[in-house]
Amino acid sequence: MRPAYLAACLSLVLGACDPRLPITGGPCAYETEMVSGKVVEITKYDAQFLGAAGSFRVEKHDIGRDVKIGDEMTFTRKTITQGTCTPMIYSVVSE
Repeated sequence: MRPAYLAACLSLVLGACDPRLPITGGPCAYETEMVSGKVVEITKYDAQFLGAAGSFRVEKHDIGRDVKIGDEMTFTRKTITQGTCTPMIYSVVSE
């Protein structure tokens, strides 16, 4: 009985790994723009910027360094237009 039970469990696990199934999220497309702003608020996890594009928040791990109120930075902002990947991605262009 034990071998039959193990074989059934193994077939369930391997069956779930069907390479023909679509990848979760599927292909994603992004619209890219440049945004600049001045730091107006800092929290434990992110910083809020205010600039010509309005107000936006960037997570500290995307900034890559400590910032202080008044610092100005420019980012490339990728906003998702298709798929279910990360909705917005910021990359530092200049400080």
